[in-house]
Amino acid sequence: MEVVLELFLKATPANYKIGIKNAVAETCKKVTCLITDASLVFAREMAQNWGVPWIPLWLPMSCNFSAHIYIDLIHHKLFPNYVGLDSDNQIANGDGNDDDPLHEDNTLEIVPGLSTMHIADLPEQVVPCDSLLSQILSQMGRVLHQIIARLEFLSRHKSHAPE
Repeated sequence: MEVVLELFLKATPANYKIGIKNAVAETCKKVTCLITDASLVFAREMAQNWGVPWIPLWLPMSCNFSAHIYIDLIHHKLFPNYVGLDSDNQIANGDGNDDDPLHEDNTLEIVPGLSTMHIADLPEQVVPCDSLLSQILSQMGRVLHQIIARLEFLSRHKSHAPE
């Protein structure tokens, strides 16, 4: 199943671009905005190249969204010695210690909004692994984190012109 998913993920950006170009040619209408699933991070670059806004949507549960937004923080703080998966597909630590450094009852106090969520409840794609899907979701988390930071900055520094 993972091989099929990886093939799909590798082919999707080019297929998506071809599909949009075909739709533009058939309808003679210009693309004015891209609204996509947030996991289609490549759509951000397409939108930038076309000079149109990109609106990423996240349809799954909001706690999963937060986990993906803070994926780099989670990896850095909870899996600092991650070097890959061992032969049993378990996280291998670079420090020579094969014990699981995480107790499933510990909570995610480091992640804003997830302080009561247990580490064992993390979506499996957030736990470090070497799959293409995990890499794409990590990239998505970084991109969306940048967008959120920019929106927060803009909302704090918005000029208040007199009416």
